[in-house]
Amino acid sequence: DEIGELPLHVQVKLLSVLENREVLRVGGNTPRRLDIRIIAATNRDLAAEVVANRFRKDLYFRLDGITLVIPPLRERLTEIVPLAEQFIAREAKRAGLLKAPTLSPAAVAYLERHTWPGNVRELRNVIERAVVLCAGGEITQNELPAAAPQPQVDPLYDVERAHILQALEEHDGNKTSAAKALGISRNTLMTRLKEYGISIRRGPRG
Repeated sequence: DEIGELPLHVQVKLLSVLENREVLRVGGNTPRRLDIRIIAATNRDLAAEVVANRFRKDLYFRLDGITLVIPPLRERLTEIVPLAEQFIAREAKRAGLLKAPTLSPAAVAYLERHTWPGNVRELRNVIERAVVLCAGGEITQNELPAAAPQPQVDPLYDVERAHILQALEEHDGNKTSAAKALGISRNTLMTRLKEYGISIRRGPRG
């Protein structure tokens, strides 16, 4: 999880494991053969990380077998309430409640309005806290954070913006092709264009 956060020296060790298919356990003397598949997740643009020399190119290509791009939670509004209800049911069971609380209309509006910079993890934490604070059978906006947390400034802002501009230039402004080359969905690319203030003329191919 969050493989984009691995320090470079750890990336070297992981690459060695993937290449040699063996690992030396701590305190061990003999390497152990491995028969494994790696599933890695990250919220970073690893291609941009490679350009910025923060992620090893050889490890990136070693991991990049099948890539699944999952849009951020703010782009999946229809999934927010069902996910919240699952978290409510789980936390209510853990707390020993006879009946799981429901979401008030105001709480639903809040959940769908929030930008969720922390994605599903943030939603889970917010809901677990709300269930604990909920005094009755309904979660209201009073049990939710008073103000939506603002996402921190991403230090990769300039790198990712330049990467997007380069992809758009290489694909003659075609957003669909550029998104595919970047390994993100077209909706995600449109969101990034808005966030980074990038305005391009709509071409005949979109």
